[in-house]
Amino acid sequence: MPTQPYGASDLAYVVNSGSDNISIIDIPSRTVVATVSVGAGPFAAAVSHDKALLYVTNTSSNRALDAFEGATTVGAGAFTIGEGSQG
Repeated sequence: MPTQPYGASDLAYVVNSGSDNISIIDIPSRTVVATVSVGAGPFAAAVSHDKALLYVTNTSSNRALDAFEGATTVGAGAFTIGEGSQG
C-alpha cells in the first residue's frame, strides 16, 4: 500500500481496463506497491487538486466514477455519472 499522497511525484497510476483495476507503481523502485479494484472498464485516473483523492472513470459500469482517499486504497465513494464516461 502506498505511503505517500496520491499526487506524490514518484508514484504512477496505471489503469488496467482488462482486469478492472489500477496499479500504483513506485517509480524509483519500478515496483507495483498496490493494485486496487475499480468498476468495470476503467478508462482514466486523475488526482484531485489537493492531492487527497484519486478518481477513476469506468466506461462499462453504472458506477462510472470511483474515488479513493489519501495515501490508502480505501474507497471514498462511487458516483453514477453515466455509462461510457471516458475522462
